[in-house]
Amino acid sequence: MSEPQRIRGEDGGNRSRIALARENVDDHVGRMDALRHRLSAGGFHRRQSIGEHGGQDGDHLTIAIIGFGELASNLLTALISHPGPTVGYRIEADGGVISYLSDHEPALCRRNGRWPGREWVSGFDLAVEADLLIHDAQYTDEEYDGHVGWGHSSYRHAFEFASYVGARKLVAFHHDPGHDDEMLNRLQENAIRGVRPNFAVSGGCEGAVFDIGRGAAQ
Repeated sequence: MSEPQRIRGEDGGNRSRIALARENVDDHVGRMDALRHRLSAGGFHRRQSIGEHGGQDGDHLTIAIIGFGELASNLLTALISHPGPTVGYRIEADGGVISYLSDHEPALCRRNGRWPGREWVSGFDLAVEADLLIHDAQYTDEEYDGHVGWGHSSYRHAFEFASYVGARKLVAFHHDPGHDDEMLNRLQENAIRGVRPNFAVSGGCEGAVFDIGRGAAQ
């Protein structure tokens, strides 16, 4: 498992806000390709702060990180479980933590349905106690059985991972293109009934906004 790399930013700001969108957000957020350029291929070679910019994971999701004033952040990156080189991200800012794990299959480490020690679980250090965990949830349980090793998670595994790392809110995304809204709602409801999470749950959808950090509503 790769050793995480941390990039520290400067202090400042009051709270962080996450907006999920497929198109560029308003001009006050800044150009959406600025952070995408920084995050591409996980290449970090100097101190970087995450300010009023957004980042995009391929053609799946755009994330706009909006702060009041200059947003302080520490950025932790590491390779995660996927057949092709894939980087996960942990952004710490203004007392809040966001973890972004697309194309991630942590359940490969499970044996006989049990999760091993944290050092064996892909993405653990990136997601531990995250206020907002944005995580791959592509498959049903039955679909996953036919795609083990493909680098994606079932809804149930995403929920179990979120519980294991102590996340406070899970946003399930990287939806299978063959799943319509009705099916996604059903998968989420089934996962909630089966796992009984002690964290909040939201399906990843265009236009969703989440406040985290010191200024977020409790």
